Amino acid sequence: MTIPWDELVRTVNDLAPEERSRFRKIFRTFTHDLRQACGQIQSAERLLRRDLVERVGSDEWLELVDVIHAANKNANNLLAALTVDFIEHIETDSA
Repeated sequence: MTIPWDELVRTVNDLAPEERSRFRKIFRTFTHDLRQACGQIQSAERLLRRDLVERVGSDEWLELVDVIHAANKNANNLLAALTVDFIEHIETDSA
């Protein structure tokens, strides 16, 4: 799915400077909090993978861990796109 970040950037940049700054701060806080959640998922995935290999010794459950890993990787890629393609293009007085 391609997200038209440029359209959203133009819409936000058409706002008054105070509003642009407010939106940028909100989005930065959101992405920071979501990155922390993704980090927790990654830690849980690694612990689960290690535990399954040590205790079960079977690859059967590792498929589920692989799905969790892939979903977390996709979420992090979306966050990176949000930051690079959108947030960093919101104009501020200091930019």
